[in-house]
Amino acid sequence: MDTLPSIDSTGGQTLWVTAPDGAELRAARWLARGPRRGVVLLFNGRTEFIEKHLALIDHIRAQGWTVWTLDWRGQGLSPRPLPDRHKGHIDRFETYLADADALLESRVGPDVGDDPLVLVGHSMGGHLALRLLARQPARFAGVVLSAPMVGIHHGCAPAWVADALTAAAIRRGRATDYVAGGERWTPERERFEGNVVTHDPDAFQAGLDQIAANPDLALGGATWGWVRAARASIATLERQDWSAVTQPVGIALASEERIVSNRAIRRLAERLPNARLVEIEGACHEIYREADPMRGQFLALLDAVLEAAAPAA
Repeated sequence: MDTLPSIDSTGGQTLWVTAPDGAELRAARWLARGPRRGVVLLFNGRTEFIEKHLALIDHIRAQGWTVWTLDWRGQGLSPRPLPDRHKGHIDRFETYLADADALLESRVGPDVGDDPLVLVGHSMGGHLALRLLARQPARFAGVVLSAPMVGIHHGCAPAWVADALTAAAIRRGRATDYVAGGERWTPERERFEGNVVTHDPDAFQAGLDQIAANPDLALGGATWGWVRAARASIATLERQDWSAVTQPVGIALASEERIVSNRAIRRLAERLPNARLVEIEGACHEIYREADPMRGQFLALLDAVLEAAAPAA
């Protein structure tokens, strides 16, 4: 295997952030290329890790923006809450938000100064970006969301069925068990044919190569507790008043989405005063690492928001 790109090899700096409960979270920072126009705070999705976004980070830096990101607790090289590292578990999404606040206050805030700060989030990271935006709307000059998890795709089953199954599992004391069909991550299960995240075989393989190089990055299925926490946080977003969010918000959804709910994304876009919704025809869930020209459409949306948020020359 060729040497894989790493945080250090791409000019980044690995840093550690102390969460309110003492957990040490892995974060990273890259300086803008050329004159700095602002700072981007990048939130990745469930199961993801910093290295998976190196190509996107490189693109953002090339536009003149410094980038900060982190491994959510329970993911990447941040601490895992359960003895089985492969279980995707959280007690409540407010724990994630406390971790984001710790990164903002101890690292990102002092770095930003008077520059604009833009939020970029994918899937679960898009959900958490929205929760943060709702609490501090004046803090951000723009937001870009890739397939944000404002609803979960349940196939043909109505959402109440998933809620009933989750509630029943929790009542039986199974909060830390894998959901039905969930299990540990294994490379044998990760096949490009029939995957629901990208049409780009090189991008798909790059993620597998990163995990092969460092198996501690792997994460398996979610727990019932994670699903309960996610559903509660989605309900919080559904009740949110977005009238104070007047900055540009770019939202990309994938026409071949099978993980989050496109219907919920469209409802969100209608409620945001200054949202631009772009449906990318043919794309799967991980739009930011789709095959071109689909990825290019997402990058164009990202660049438009960055341009709108940048200070006047």
